[in-house]
Amino acid sequence: MRVYGALLWSLGKTMSSPEVARVYVGSFWSEPLQNLDNADLFEIEERDLMKDLAVLPRQSAVRKINELVKRIRKVKTLAYVIGYLKSQMPNLVGKEKKQQKLINDLPNVFRTIMKKNNLAPGDFPDITKFSSKLKETKFSEFAAMKQDHIDALEKCMTSDIPQLMEQLPSERDTPETLRAKMGGDTTGANIPVPTRGNKFGKQNQDYNANPFGFDEEDEDNYW
Repeated sequence: MRVYGALLWSLGKTMSSPEVARVYVGSFWSEPLQNLDNADLFEIEERDLMKDLAVLPRQSAVRKINELVKRIRKVKTLAYVIGYLKSQMPNLVGKEKKQQKLINDLPNVFRTIMKKNNLAPGDFPDITKFSSKLKETKFSEFAAMKQDHIDALEKCMTSDIPQLMEQLPSERDTPETLRAKMGGDTTGANIPVPTRGNKFGKQNQDYNANPFGFDEEDEDNYW
């Protein structure tokens, strides 16, 4: 435990992350432990390490999908804003005056669009930066908003994204479906599984485990 505390203290001073660094203490070779005094602790730590390594690909993919969803929401909101500004422009005279009025009243324009289309405030662009960009454009030249484009974005978020999430490894997977999702032997992908029990002075047993769910207390004997 003194080694654990020393590592935790040293890493805390060198890493800029506000979160406490996770330190794994154990004997990470394949041979049996020479001293079994800390066998239970080492076994738990090794299993935690293998599980955390196994979920890294999923966590990375989830972060990318979340960023994609945020981008889609912002694109949809921007489409509503551009469409609204276009619809407010007169057909013949007074275009410049109307455009300047809309820019000056942009906070109210945003509120109107947000309430009308049930949009989130965080999906709207920064008003100051957006106003400066709008001054360089002509609202009358904007393309009119097409509902089928909005529907395509909605379909992506409500149908395509959930289907994509289903392809990621999860706690619902069996060992067979987990290996199929991660490539299995066809791509040479290795899925970390717990070490043989005899390393920790226990009866030897092999686990065919799902590292994304279950632990050793579950009846399926996963992790």
